[in-house]
Amino acid sequence: MGCLGMIGLNSEGIAIGINNLSSTNGKIGVTWPFIVRDVLEQSSLPSALNSITRANLAGAHNYLIMDSHSNGYNIEAMPDKAIITKLETDAVIHTNHCLISETKKLERERTEESIESSTNRYNKASEILAKDNISLEDLQELTREPSAICTISKPPSHVETCGAAIIEPARGKFWALWGLPSKNEFEEFDIPK
Repeated sequence: MGCLGMIGLNSEGIAIGINNLSSTNGKIGVTWPFIVRDVLEQSSLPSALNSITRANLAGAHNYLIMDSHSNGYNIEAMPDKAIITKLETDAVIHTNHCLISETKKLERERTEESIESSTNRYNKASEILAKDNISLEDLQELTREPSAICTISKPPSHVETCGAAIIEPARGKFWALWGLPSKNEFEEFDIPK
């Protein structure tokens, strides 16, 4: 989680999480806080998906949305192109780089350090989530993984993990912490229907 408001769960069981992406075609348009808010005002997954796809997006983000019936979509969205993938049973992993060829073509150049950070986090999460029967504790430990995922500030960029969240829409459960996962404990929230 990078910023306040990039993730949420509403009382209808609609959940959203997003990652920043970089595009070559940013423009005046709807920014991500308005998308997240609109998605969380919806009562069904199709209407949540429509909140993203109908918007004239200003920038690039990956949106992961789910409902309380374990249905969901991953949307790699650039200002003028969105690729929608229906979620299946495999773990979904996304960091701060495009994974789909159509959106990769629209991705802006980034520093080697930035690309390496995103790729390392993606690869480490893929490795950890490759096993069967992932538990809540496994997910919490994933956020604390020190080699790639739980990033501590260092020169020259001083980028640091500032929080973590885990959502289980089917049970209306939301676990979150503020700050470095390696130095803080998750707090559990119940989101009643």
